This record gives sequence, structure tokens and C-alpha cells, in this order.
Amino acid sequence: MSIRIGVVDDHSIFCNGIRYIFENSRNYTVVFSAYNAKECISLLSKTENTVDVLLLDIRIPGEDGFTIFEQIKQRYYHIKIIFLTCYDDYYHLSFALDIGADGYVLKNTSFSELDIAIQFVYQGKQYIDHRLEKYYFQYHLNKQNKRRTLTKRELQILKCVISGMMNKEIALFLHIKEETVKNHLEHIYRKLSVNDRTQAAIYAIKNHYIDL
Repeated sequence: MSIRIGVVDDHSIFCNGIRYIFENSRNYTVVFSAYNAKECISLLSKTENTVDVLLLDIRIPGEDGFTIFEQIKQRYYHIKIIFLTCYDDYYHLSFALDIGADGYVLKNTSFSELDIAIQFVYQGKQYIDHRLEKYYFQYHLNKQNKRRTLTKRELQILKCVISGMMNKEIALFLHIKEETVKNHLEHIYRKLSVNDRTQAAIYAIKNHYIDL
């Protein structure tokens, strides 16, 4: 069974080149190629255009790749998405990791590495271009350091918030005053740079502050 591929890139020569390579490989079926965000969403909406892995550029007309990534994941959670981009810096990689990218590969990679990347994400694993390993390790180190800024009590309260408990319930559960819970929450919001309990819960889950 071949892996169904979709390609989204605004450079037609590159897009067509990628398509040609995969169409000549018996391991893959190229379902479609799109040159902008609107075209990609339109093609995905057609049931016959279901894909397993989408190769997505970050800089495309209409909406950027990060925005369209979140739109696609909300509608088609089964699709694995690899950012295939020329951006080889920490900022773009860390943002991609923050939103849950399945893979991140540089455009000047070899076909063999791209092949490995697709196979990895198809199997539910994450793949990061080997040339970005230093940024990948730095990203996880930064996450660990950030996690340590929350005290044990703050982590307990954050876990209660994620479970849906209100301040009074948290106070009763942890045997502390409700006012103490409020104070801890204010500290949590400030440390995580969020405005409310919903944002705190989403941020904590996305960044693995809490092991659910």
C-alpha cells in the first residue's frame, strides 16, 4: 500500500519537481499539489483527495503555513504534516514544534532523508531534519527550564485547573484557602504569560507541563 502525499508550495518548479520524484516511486501516490492555502483547503475538502502525509511550506500565498497547519489539523486530525521549508533557524522550528508539527525538513534535503521523514511521521513518530538537531535539543532544554519555574504547589493547582476544578474545589481538594488558590493562579498566569485559566490549561497541555 502506497502512502498518499499532498504537496503545498508556491514555487511551481519546486512543487512539480517534488511531485515528479514521488510519482516515480512505487511507495507513494501524489494525490494533489497546491500553490496556496485556499487551493489546499479546497482540495482537501474533496473526499477523493484524502492524504496521509502533507508536505507544507511555511511561506505560501494567502495564509502562512503555521495558520493553515492548525486549520488542517482541526478538520483532518489524521493527516500528518511535515513542514518542508528553507527556514533553518530556531524561531521557525520552535514555533512549528509548539503547534505540534509531525516533521520539519529543509528544502535542500536529499530524497532519501525526505523519504525517511515521511515514513517516520506516517508511523506516528516525529522527524526533525538532522541539521537542526542543535535547535531541537535547545528547544527541549528551554521547555525543561521553563517547567522548573513553576513550584510543586503551582503544578498541583495547574493540574486541578486542567481537570476542570474551580477555585473553591481546588481549595477543598488541596486543603488550602481559596484566596491562596487565587494568588497561585496569578503567579501561574504571569510565569506562563497567559491571561486566564483556559489559556493556562491549553498552554500547559501543549507544552507538557502536566503528565495526564
